Amino acid sequence: MVNRVTLTGHLGANPDVKDLSAGVVANCRLASTDYYKDRATGTMKEATEWHRLVFFGRHAEIARDFLVKGSRIYIDGRLRTRRWSSNGQDRYTTEIVVESLEMIGAPRGHAVSEVETDAGPPLSSDDDDWVRAYDDAAVSQGTAK
Repeated sequence: MVNRVTLTGHLGANPDVKDLSAGVVANCRLASTDYYKDRATGTMKEATEWHRLVFFGRHAEIARDFLVKGSRIYIDGRLRTRRWSSNGQDRYTTEIVVESLEMIGAPRGHAVSEVETDAGPPLSSDDDDWVRAYDDAAVSQGTAK
């Protein structure tokens, strides 16, 4: 079976970064937009989907140091659904655990210098310890993003 997500889009806000005992964790939302032609009217339309991203370890440090609202990124990762209880109700959230990250250009409205144009090779991580530490911290704090 395959659990793989590949997306490109713009960040909807600055990453929310937390320092946990096991390392750094960052959360943010990514907007990916699809453009299509409406058959009835012939006009171009757009449909934007929002995705929850979670970065662990080195990816979270890069998100903290380099990503801001409007940054265009290319990610590769896997889907994960988490469950927690709030006021006796079971709650669920589905997010993408980022395993590979490439920064594409600069945030919207920012000039691109030559140094910023090459993001280098994508980083990869298969360290599930970060994921477990994040889950443990979210449960102990009673929050889940």
